[in-house]
Amino acid sequence: MTTLSLNGIWNGTCLFPDGSSFAFSGTVPGCTIQDLITAEKLPSDIFWEKNADAVAAFENCDYLYAKEFFFDGSPARTFLQFERLDTYCDVFLNGTHIYHSENGNIAHTIPVHDTVVKRENLLEIKFYSPVTWVKDRPVRRGAFTTERLHTRRMQCTYGWDWVARFIACGLGNCTLVSREEDELIIDNVYLTTLDVDEESASVRADVTFSETYRGRLLSFSLLSPDSTAVQTICKYCAEALIRIDFDVPAPQLWYPLGYGEQPLYTFVLKDGNCVIFQENFGIRTVKIMQLPDAPGSANYQKCLSIQNPEYDFNETFSGFVLKVNGVKINCKGANWVPCVPFAMGDIRARQTKILELCAQAGVNMLRIWGGGAFETRHFYNECSRLGITVTQDFLMACGSYPEEEDWFIKELQKEAMYAAHLIRNQPCLMWWSGDNENAVNGCDTDENYTGRRSAFAGIAPVLYREDPHRRFLPSSPFGGKKYASNTVGTTHNTQYLGTTLQYLLKEDLSDYKNEFKKYRARFIAEEPQMGAVSLPTLRRIMKDEDIFNGDEMWLYHTKNNPALGREIFEYTNLFAEKIFGTFQDGKDRLFKIRYIQYEWLRVVMEQLRREKGFCSGMIFWMMNDCWPAASGWALIDYFNLPKDAYYAFKRCAKKVVASIDRCNGIYSVYVANDGLSSEKADGSLILLSPDKKTVKKSWEIHCSIGANQSQIVAEYTAADLDSGLLVCDIHGTFGSDRAFYRDGTLPLVPAEVTYSINETQQTITVYADSYVHAVTLDADAVFEDNCFSLLPGETRTICYQPSEPYKKTTISVTAYTIA
Repeated sequence: MTTLSLNGIWNGTCLFPDGSSFAFSGTVPGCTIQDLITAEKLPSDIFWEKNADAVAAFENCDYLYAKEFFFDGSPARTFLQFERLDTYCDVFLNGTHIYHSENGNIAHTIPVHDTVVKRENLLEIKFYSPVTWVKDRPVRRGAFTTERLHTRRMQCTYGWDWVARFIACGLGNCTLVSREEDELIIDNVYLTTLDVDEESASVRADVTFSETYRGRLLSFSLLSPDSTAVQTICKYCAEALIRIDFDVPAPQLWYPLGYGEQPLYTFVLKDGNCVIFQENFGIRTVKIMQLPDAPGSANYQKCLSIQNPEYDFNETFSGFVLKVNGVKINCKGANWVPCVPFAMGDIRARQTKILELCAQAGVNMLRIWGGGAFETRHFYNECSRLGITVTQDFLMACGSYPEEEDWFIKELQKEAMYAAHLIRNQPCLMWWSGDNENAVNGCDTDENYTGRRSAFAGIAPVLYREDPHRRFLPSSPFGGKKYASNTVGTTHNTQYLGTTLQYLLKEDLSDYKNEFKKYRARFIAEEPQMGAVSLPTLRRIMKDEDIFNGDEMWLYHTKNNPALGREIFEYTNLFAEKIFGTFQDGKDRLFKIRYIQYEWLRVVMEQLRREKGFCSGMIFWMMNDCWPAASGWALIDYFNLPKDAYYAFKRCAKKVVASIDRCNGIYSVYVANDGLSSEKADGSLILLSPDKKTVKKSWEIHCSIGANQSQIVAEYTAADLDSGLLVCDIHGTFGSDRAFYRDGTLPLVPAEVTYSINETQQTITVYADSYVHAVTLDADAVFEDNCFSLLPGETRTICYQPSEPYKKTTISVTAYTIA
């Protein structure tokens, strides 16, 4: 096989609707927005202030991309391969029309045996505006702009409540591939673990060849994680499908992060001495356990108490537990959205950076959201390497798609085939979901509901054939009557966001911790929380006067959901002021609208950890930003800087954590252990004096927590504790943790700390004379910990890593205590 990359510089032409045009230099892989920036037709810093509005002037344009190349191979078996064609386009080679595409979600392979020539060739691609292409199609029901529902491309680029509108055309990696007459062409390889026991694992490889070939002897090898041969099978092959079964002695099993290691085996297929296929995979079993709750049991009674009357009509209840290799996994993670709002070339390093931050925080699950994309192969490889499990939505979100039309079902079938072949061999992939929130009102017993035909006529038939050993859920959320119910299957608490935000309009939010308990569920696939980004990120997108003295740029870079009644940024301000106290100035506001996301996540994630055995997963909305949002849902901002809530997640995701809750006048101290062995913990519960300078009372804590359990380790009455701030510290071989509890709201005022920075060792040491509730470190850097508390007389040293290695970074320190 010979390959010729056609990446690089192409000749571009922008064609306006009025017939005018201009030429520009295009780059492949890439897109029109990036090329127009390079051509100085769009602002060079497209994310500064309101510069993104300029993109709208070009979204009704068509584009022509052309490239000349010299071909010196044999044209007999030659193909053009496009990683992506976005979206409506015609492809011409040497003036001959060879392909038409209307799907930007998949790769494309085009045979060009009859059109490529052994000399100079001209490849041209005519892209049509995705806006004008569908302008005459009927309006459909959906969130935000609904023109997107007719087009098979990334949905969120039409504008969402966390990203601006970026409509573009473009193409991914482009390659010309030529094969010898007798060369094997592999269509796909399916690797799966059939069984694991104490002695061995049964691993199967199904190899499908795309063309007939001369029979020959092929070798199929399995290499261990250290690259030594486990088993090699030689077999004469002449058929289209070859099945190989391996027995792996004493298998090294792949586990999610926090539950074991992530060893990767390698499957190798050779024709003689030539390697024609090689791929890493992990040996593991996956099960979704949905055991019914016994009537009258604790979980059954809890379900009765939390049923939402709008969506939950279940008469029986059941859990939703992921088991990997027989081990129950407490899924802790967030929703992944595309990490760039339009194609920017090679994004692999960017993906790795974000995923490594996820792993550092203890994220063990990412849900790939349906309004985004099938990610790069590199992305899924990295998830498998890091132990981050994945659930993959198919690419539909929040709308009524034209599933009654056969063309749409055919496109979904192509996407299902593409996605299955791209991802199914990855040990990180746990289950598929048919869409995002199209079927919230659906139920398994319904004859029809929005999204049903897409799921069962478009996607399921392909997955049942191409990935038969993995669960396919027709939608997310899924389970029960209705799918949006919270007592069966998976739940989106974003579904109840309107109710949650209406609560924030109340005058008195002193019961906010109990309010969040209303949204408990068996598995939460979307859990909202929101807050502002750090000062270094804000300064990349707006001026200081806009940061500290106005709302205009905040609103522009936060975006909004009209269905919520008020601006999302307004709700963030309301919640922060009502919990932390009235804003004193712009800097005070910035601290509080950042820290409110930390507090929101802390409260709901501690609840998750306390409720092991009832709730088996909490996947926050959302992990990363698609563009430079000023405030919003993400835990990691667009510039890969963790927000305050990231550090709350990191703390709450640790193997062993403490928390304090009050119910019916009893204060209970919980310790939760996600580990696979019991843990001993020692520590103390203290009640601080009203001035926060001394300890008023203290109690010792000594406990042993069973494997994968949460339990109450101490209980106190209100009379025991008086009123005030409670702080619980625990420590053991697992490390340490600190939790706090205060009745009512959390009024915060500035506090004093002293600190010193060691730039050589990249550490900062902070000291406080009296209690400080939150020390916030701000820099273009990632910190070992942040938003941490200090007891009277306590010193902490925190390591940090600048975003750009070897570049000096300036650290600012802000401290607040409880009034």
